[in-house]
Amino acid sequence: MTDRRFYNLMEMPFIDVQRRIKEEGNDLVLVPLGSTEKHGAHIPLGCDSYITIRVTEIAAERADVLHTPLLPFGYSPHHMGRVDEGCGTVTLSAETYRRVLHDITNSLIFPGINKVIRSPLTRSSGGCGIRLVRLSLTTKPRLSARLGC
Repeated sequence: MTDRRFYNLMEMPFIDVQRRIKEEGNDLVLVPLGSTEKHGAHIPLGCDSYITIRVTEIAAERADVLHTPLLPFGYSPHHMGRVDEGCGTVTLSAETYRRVLHDITNSLIFPGINKVIRSPLTRSSGGCGIRLVRLSLTTKPRLSARLGC
């Protein structure tokens, strides 16, 4: 029997998540935001996602905090290009992306997680072409999160 400590919510039964968020200073969850988009003929569509999830795994382990599975799609219409140029790129509409992030955040805060950090670690070069506006969390009305890229 191993005492391996898990960090990815997807690998844990809910009772273990419940215990972890009650530990001192462990009421924070990282949400890695990836993408499936073209950057060129030489690189896989998931390059941003691969980097983001690995950095998130390392950060979660070092900080001893939990993280969600990677969200593999973002707002990437600028990667679509002309017909046949964006082959394989998957983009969400700006409104859908906002709603998905809102719902993920609310789902995490509902059971007692107090801090949610979205980590679009590779999205600094325009990958979040929209600015996500201030978002009120409906499960705990006094909490709000500023979402931006």
